Parts: sequence; structure tokens; C-alpha cells
Amino acid sequence: MSEEQMPQNFFNSRFFVVLCFVLGFLAGVVVGLTVQWTGGKHLGVAKIGEMLDTDFIYLKKGGLAQGQILAEEKGQILFSMENATLTFSPEEIRWVDRDHYTRYLKEVL
Repeated sequence: MSEEQMPQNFFNSRFFVVLCFVLGFLAGVVVGLTVQWTGGKHLGVAKIGEMLDTDFIYLKKGGLAQGQILAEEKGQILFSMENATLTFSPEEIRWVDRDHYTRYLKEVL
């Protein structure tokens, strides 16, 4: 078979390169407009961090729970994880790390 008759690999094709360029350009425009709309780079990062944010609860027994704190009532923490909602008492908790990703992104930028 000659090179002209051989099927092209999609990931090595010109179409794939152009498609990636267009998608990257559109993603840049969306991020740029988001930053402009929110009033600045740091505020935009904080908003993105809030959407991605995860709270961590380190347990005295050595475990780690990742999710979001929904409420704190009477010393109890209502905690939402991917497939469950749990309640932790102060006796079970060694340490709580809130808004980890937001803090990290603010420090980086």
C-alpha cells in the first residue's frame, strides 16, 4: 500500500490539530470572560476554587473523609461525601481542613 492509500491515524491528522486549537481557544475565551466578569484574577480563581473545593476531616482513628461540610449544629458536623451524608461528633474528629483548594489557589496566584 502506498502512503496515500493507508488510513490516517486520527490523532496524527491535521483535523485533530485544528480541533484541539479551536477547543483550547474557546476554553481560553471562557476563562478570560469569567475572570473579567468576576472582577479580577484572584476573585475568578476563588470562584473556581469554590466550585472544586473539598473539605477534609481527619479522624482520630486514622481515617480521612473528603467531601463538603453542610452544617455544624450542637458540635456535630453534617458532612456530604460522594455517595453518602454522614454526621461526625467532636470526639471522632482530630482535625478539620476547610476550603483546601481555595486557599491553595489564592497562595499560588
